[in-house]
Amino acid sequence: MIRYLFLLFLGCFTSKVSIAQNYVFRHLTTTNGMLSDLRICLTEDRIGRLWIGSEEGINVFDGYQLSSYSKPDNSALSDNNITNIFCDKQGTIWVSTPSGVQYKKGKY
Repeated sequence: MIRYLFLLFLGCFTSKVSIAQNYVFRHLTTTNGMLSDLRICLTEDRIGRLWIGSEEGINVFDGYQLSSYSKPDNSALSDNNITNIFCDKQGTIWVSTPSGVQYKKGKY
Protein backbone atom coordinates (compact mmCIF):
# COMPACT_ATOMS: atom_id res chain seq x y z
CA MET A 1 0.00 0.00 0.00
CA ILE A 2 2.79 2.42 0.90
CA ARG A 3 4.48 1.60 -2.40
CA TYR A 4 1.35 2.60 -4.35
CA LEU A 5 1.00 5.85 -2.41
CA PHE A 6 4.65 6.64 -3.10
CA LEU A 7 4.18 5.97 -6.83
CA LEU A 8 1.04 8.12 -6.87
CA PHE A 9 2.88 10.96 -5.12
CA LEU A 10 5.87 10.62 -7.46
CA GLY A 11 3.58 10.64 -10.52
CA CYS A 12 1.80 13.79 -9.36
CA PHE A 13 5.06 15.57 -8.57
CA THR A 14 6.77 14.73 -11.86
CA SER A 15 3.74 15.68 -13.96
CA LYS A 16 3.72 19.18 -12.46
CA VAL A 17 7.45 19.57 -13.02
CA SER A 18 7.21 18.48 -16.65
CA ILE A 19 4.54 21.08 -17.55
CA ALA A 20 6.47 24.03 -16.06
CA GLN A 21 7.32 26.65 -18.68
CA ASN A 22 10.01 29.27 -18.94
CA TYR A 23 8.69 32.73 -19.74
CA VAL A 24 10.78 35.47 -21.33
CA PHE A 25 9.86 39.06 -20.56
CA ARG A 26 10.82 41.97 -22.79
CA HIS A 27 10.74 45.48 -21.37
CA LEU A 28 9.43 48.17 -23.69
CA THR A 29 10.66 51.68 -22.90
CA THR A 30 11.25 54.95 -24.70
CA THR A 31 14.80 53.79 -25.49
CA ASN A 32 13.51 51.03 -27.76
CA GLY A 33 10.69 52.97 -29.44
CA MET A 34 7.86 53.62 -26.99
CA LEU A 35 6.38 57.09 -27.40
CA SER A 36 5.99 57.38 -23.62
CA ASP A 37 6.24 55.10 -20.62
CA LEU A 38 3.96 57.21 -18.44
CA ARG A 39 0.19 56.83 -17.98
CA ILE A 40 -0.49 54.10 -20.48
CA CYS A 41 -3.63 52.13 -21.38
CA LEU A 42 -3.59 48.75 -23.11
CA THR A 43 -5.71 46.47 -25.28
CA GLU A 44 -5.03 43.34 -27.32
CA ASP A 45 -6.52 42.87 -30.78
CA ARG A 46 -7.85 39.63 -32.27
CA ILE A 47 -4.48 38.63 -33.74
CA GLY A 48 -2.56 39.18 -30.50
CA ARG A 49 -1.02 42.61 -31.05
CA LEU A 50 -0.74 44.84 -28.01
CA TRP A 51 -2.07 48.39 -28.51
CA ILE A 52 -0.51 50.83 -26.05
CA GLY A 53 -2.00 54.31 -25.66
CA SER A 54 -0.23 57.16 -23.87
CA GLU A 55 -0.21 60.96 -23.74
CA GLU A 56 2.11 60.92 -26.79
CA GLY A 57 0.08 58.68 -29.13
CA ILE A 58 -0.27 54.93 -29.81
CA ASN A 59 2.31 52.15 -30.01
CA VAL A 60 1.47 48.71 -31.45
CA PHE A 61 3.62 45.74 -30.44
CA ASP A 62 3.26 42.48 -32.38
CA GLY A 63 5.72 40.49 -30.26
CA TYR A 64 8.67 41.46 -32.44
CA GLN A 65 8.31 45.04 -33.70
CA LEU A 66 7.05 48.24 -32.13
CA SER A 67 5.14 50.68 -34.38
CA SER A 68 4.21 54.24 -33.45
CA TYR A 69 1.22 56.38 -34.40
CA SER A 70 1.02 60.01 -33.35
CA LYS A 71 -0.16 63.34 -34.63
CA PRO A 72 1.05 64.85 -37.08
CA ASP A 73 2.59 61.68 -38.64
CA ASN A 74 -0.38 60.90 -40.94
CA SER A 75 -1.90 58.71 -38.22
CA ALA A 76 -5.35 60.37 -38.46
CA LEU A 77 -5.43 60.76 -34.67
CA SER A 78 -7.35 63.83 -33.56
CA ASP A 79 -5.24 64.06 -30.39
CA ASN A 80 -2.07 62.34 -29.14
CA ASN A 81 -3.38 62.21 -25.55
CA ILE A 82 -4.93 58.71 -25.49
CA THR A 83 -7.14 58.29 -22.42
CA ASN A 84 -8.49 54.80 -23.26
CA ILE A 85 -8.11 52.18 -25.97
CA PHE A 86 -10.32 49.13 -26.60
CA CYS A 87 -10.74 46.34 -29.18
CA ASP A 88 -14.27 45.00 -29.67
CA LYS A 89 -15.35 41.51 -30.83
CA GLN A 90 -15.37 42.58 -34.48
CA GLY A 91 -11.73 43.73 -34.25
CA THR A 92 -12.46 47.46 -34.32
CA ILE A 93 -9.98 49.51 -32.30
CA TRP A 94 -11.69 52.29 -30.31
CA VAL A 95 -9.57 55.21 -29.09
CA SER A 96 -10.70 57.81 -26.58
CA THR A 97 -8.99 61.22 -26.39
CA PRO A 98 -9.95 64.58 -24.86
CA SER A 99 -11.02 65.56 -28.41
CA GLY A 100 -13.50 62.67 -28.70
CA VAL A 101 -13.75 59.00 -29.66
CA GLN A 102 -12.28 57.53 -32.84
CA TYR A 103 -12.26 54.02 -34.28
CA LYS A 104 -10.22 52.06 -36.78
CA LYS A 105 -11.68 49.13 -38.71
CA GLY A 106 -10.16 46.65 -41.07
CA LYS A 107 -6.47 46.07 -41.74
CA TYR A 108 -4.03 48.12 -39.73
